[in-house]
Amino acid sequence: MYDDNSFEQYLTSRYSKFLRYASALGNFSIGKDLVHDAFTYFWANRSKYLEHENLEAIIFQKIKGLSIDRARNKSSTKFELTDEEHMRNTLYQNENDYEKIDRLIDAQKAFKKLGEKCREIIELSFDYSYKEIAKLLDMNSLTVGSRLTKCYTELRGMVNDKV
Repeated sequence: MYDDNSFEQYLTSRYSKFLRYASALGNFSIGKDLVHDAFTYFWANRSKYLEHENLEAIIFQKIKGLSIDRARNKSSTKFELTDEEHMRNTLYQNENDYEKIDRLIDAQKAFKKLGEKCREIIELSFDYSYKEIAKLLDMNSLTVGSRLTKCYTELRGMVNDKV
C-alpha cells in the first residue's frame, strides 16, 4: 500500500490532525511530544505498517497509549510496597506512631491487591482532575467519579479486613 516516500507523506500530511487530537489529551506542548513520539515509533517500525488498512486509526491509538503512559509515569505517588522494617525504623517518633505506620503498611498492601484499573484511576487522581482523567481514559467525568468512589470503597474494605 505504501512505500517509504508515500508513508512519510502520509504521516506529515496528517500532522495537524494528529496534533489536534494529542493536544486535546493534554496541552499543546505535550501534544507535540506525543505526535513526535508516535511518528518516531511508526517510522522506526514502518515495515510492519506499510500494508496496514487503517493507519490513521492505529496512529490515534498509539498517541492515546503514549498519553496514558506519560500520565502514569508523571504520577509521583506510586504505591509500591516498601520495606516495612525501614518504615518502622525511620518513621516511628513515639509509641503513638506505631498504629499510624501499621495502617499505612496495611493500606499499601491493600492497594497492591487492587485491580489494575482501580490502581490506575486512583494514581491519576493524585495529579489530575476528573475532567483530565476522563480525557486520558476516554470516559465521562461522572464515570471517573463513580469509579473512584467504588475503588476507594473497595480499598477501605480491604484495609478494614486487614488485607
